[in-house]
Amino acid sequence: MRIIVNGKPTEVKDKITVMEFLEEQKINPKIVAVEVNDSILEPERYSQKLLNDNDRLEIIFYLGGGRC
Repeated sequence: MRIIVNGKPTEVKDKITVMEFLEEQKINPKIVAVEVNDSILEPERYSQKLLNDNDRLEIIFYLGGGRC
């Protein structure tokens, strides 16, 4: 199955959840926000949301910073 992740086509196995995808990519779900098809997904739903062929994911990493 093919999805688009941050604008790049990506092959994934069928019936994969957002959480499983993040784990396979070694992405800590606590430091990202995930948008699926232009809708922000609540973190509590990462384990429930199944991805479909041609879904568009945007994964945004939280960055901490300080003063310059």
